[in-house]
Amino acid sequence: MQDKTKLKNVLVTGVSSGLGQSVARQLREKNYYVIATGRNEEQSAVLKAEHCCDTTILVDLGDAASVQTVPGQLREQGIEELAGFLHCAAVTGGAPIETMTMNEARSIFEVNVFGFLALLQATIEFLRKAQGRMVLTGSIAGFSVWPMLGVYGATKHAMEAIVDAARRELWPWGIEVSLIRPGGIKTRMIKLHLEQMAARMAALEGPEKENYLGLYASYCKTLASGERLSATPDYMAEKIIKVFESAKLKPDYCVGADAKLLRFIDLVFPDSVVDFLTRKLFPVA
Repeated sequence: MQDKTKLKNVLVTGVSSGLGQSVARQLREKNYYVIATGRNEEQSAVLKAEHCCDTTILVDLGDAASVQTVPGQLREQGIEELAGFLHCAAVTGGAPIETMTMNEARSIFEVNVFGFLALLQATIEFLRKAQGRMVLTGSIAGFSVWPMLGVYGATKHAMEAIVDAARRELWPWGIEVSLIRPGGIKTRMIKLHLEQMAARMAALEGPEKENYLGLYASYCKTLASGERLSATPDYMAEKIIKVFESAKLKPDYCVGADAKLLRFIDLVFPDSVVDFLTRKLFPVA
C-alpha cells in the first residue's frame, strides 16, 4: 500500500536503466512516492531491490493488453491520483528507408507510439484528480531526422503530435503537459544501438552492402563521437525534474547544447541547407 509519509505520487517509465532510473532515484530523494513500470516480475523485483522506486506496476509498452491493466494495478495498491507522469521509455532502431523491414518498423511504432499513447490515456483519470502534470521525454528526432533514423524519427514526430493534442485538450482540468527534447545522453540504449548497428553493418551483403555500407560507417562514426560528448543520465534527470517542479510548464524544452543547436538550425535554415550539412556529416561513399 502507498506510504502516506511520501509527498506526491509520480509514475515513471524506463526505470530499468539510464535516464528513467536517474529520474526515479532523484524523485525519491525529493520524497516523492515513485511508481515505476517494469516489464515483468523479475525486473520489478530488481527495481525494488536497488531502491529505484517505492513500488512497481507491470507494463510492457509493446503489449496493448498489458497497458490496459494499468488503472487496475494502481487502484489495487491504493493509488487513486497522480501528481505526475514522467515518461522516459523508448526503443530505437536504424536502417535505410529502402531496407527497413516492416516487422522492425511496426515494433518501433508499437512501443514509441501506440504503447506511449495507451499509457498516457491510462494516466489521465488519475492526473485529473490531482491536477497533475505530464513531462514526456521525446527526442530531437521529433523535428530533425538523421539518415538511418527515418522510422524512429517518424515515431517521435507522432509523439510530438500526441503531446500537442493532449496539452490542448487537458487544460480545462488543470493538467499541464510538456515535452522534453534531450540532447545526447550516455545510456545503455545508445550503447546497445551502436553494437546492433555495427553488427548489422558487418552482416551487410549484396545490393544493400554496395549501396549503403558507406552510410552505415558514417552513421556509426558520428553516433560514437556524439556518445562520447553526451550528458550523463543524472545531469539530464536533474534538468527534467527542474522542469517538472517549475511554477508553470512551457509546452516544450530542448535540454542540452546539442539539442538547442539543432533546434536553432531547424528553425532558422531552409531544408536545402540542412540537407547539405547532413550530406557532409553522413557521406554515403
